[in-house]
Amino acid sequence: MTELSLPRHWLFLRGLSRESGHWQPFVDDCAARLGWQCHTLDLPGFGSEHQRRSPLTIAEIRSDLQQRFALPDDEPFGIVALSLGGMVALDWLYTEPQRIRQLILIN
Repeated sequence: MTELSLPRHWLFLRGLSRESGHWQPFVDDCAARLGWQCHTLDLPGFGSEHQRRSPLTIAEIRSDLQQRFALPDDEPFGIVALSLGGMVALDWLYTEPQRIRQLILIN
């Protein structure tokens, strides 16, 4: 993979009190137009994870997402993130810089 090439897999993360469904139809457009393998995860305490406790720290949220994101450990990926999702993405980059190829942060 060259430095300028985009990762094949992209994870989309929303902000506080939003669920991954709020990305539609943007995620579908990215998959269709850019050929990305798009993945979404809800933060603990929101969306599909609404019955779970919402952690009090960014690091705890990131750790939860890392455990639930099902890609092989050596597969690089990018993250598109909004608001609180952006803070989580930056923390994830700090803890796994070898895996995260690119970030797109909004807000």
